[in-house]
Amino acid sequence: MDTTTALRFHPGELVLSTLVRLPVLVLLGMSFVQLVLFETVLNLSTLFHHSNLAVPEKWDRLLRMAVVTPNMHRVHHSVKGFETNSNFTSILSIWDRLFRTFRTREDTHTITIGLPQFREEKYQRLWGFLITPFM
Repeated sequence: MDTTTALRFHPGELVLSTLVRLPVLVLLGMSFVQLVLFETVLNLSTLFHHSNLAVPEKWDRLLRMAVVTPNMHRVHHSVKGFETNSNFTSILSIWDRLFRTFRTREDTHTITIGLPQFREEKYQRLWGFLITPFM
């Protein structure tokens, strides 16, 4: 897992999330500048928590009290279901704490990442990436 993982969104997901997000933005009365600011912070945060940065454990614990860190988010990519179904938030870690989906792991570098049913080589290529949501 590295920063490129943060860029692997299915084109269909991008279109659907945009269509769902637009009416919400209109209802909230967000300006274009606010939208650009939000998207910038969101994307930088996503790049950070998908990175391989080795944040010292002491700093990681302090940071994850407020924001998602690489060690915190890595648990979400685990092959273990109870870990995959955790640490969903993108920016503020408080949401996972409030919704009781916050999980930690002693050594996150020992986590096997990915979905077991899609570990074959064919799913690691562009065509496999594009058809995966329909399987």
